[in-house]
Amino acid sequence: MINKLLWKPTFKRVKSTSLSQFIKHVNTQHKQKIDNFETLHKWSIENRNYFWDEVWNFYNVIGEKGDQPYLEPENSLPGTKFFPNGTLNYAENMLKKNDNDVAITFWSEDKIKKKLSWYQLKNQVSAVANFFKKKGIKKGGLKNTSQVYMALGQAHFENQSFETAKKQFRIAARSKDEKIKKAANNWLKYTENEEVRVKNLALRRDFIQNS
Repeated sequence: MINKLLWKPTFKRVKSTSLSQFIKHVNTQHKQKIDNFETLHKWSIENRNYFWDEVWNFYNVIGEKGDQPYLEPENSLPGTKFFPNGTLNYAENMLKKNDNDVAITFWSEDKIKKKLSWYQLKNQVSAVANFFKKKGIKKGGLKNTSQVYMALGQAHFENQSFETAKKQFRIAARSKDEKIKKAANNWLKYTENEEVRVKNLALRRDFIQNS
């Protein structure tokens, strides 16, 4: 039985893909004549170090690539380390975009749907990072998961993401630590009041503008 081809992209669409642009980049940098995925795959296996070097270059990875080798050991999966002498910040690379394109689409089982743009996501991540800096929190500084939810709740509160903040405080309020539990409940009540206050201010402002 022969499977029927259901769909095939146009030549123009194929050439506009990231993979085609990467092949063109490799051909230019290494004087190759690669023209499809199969030949690229073959070249990548025969030239692993060059391949991963060009992946870093072509996709403009933010960070320090470090000295060669870029694979160590070269052919020992699982176990090979990629760019063992390099350093990068994962969040910084993931948040390179800063526009209104959709970054996250959330759709819960109870039909609640929410979209977050790259701009909004970057602002929320920055709010959390700035809160941690303000509190002097460094790597390994939060040992208790309830403390993490408290910190996230406070960061979202400062960003006026009240619904998200309340969720974090509710989780923190389940803590067995009575001190954290009490603080979380106090923050939850404070957040609810602040949310009402901000909504009322917005309604008054709209009323004045439309009068």
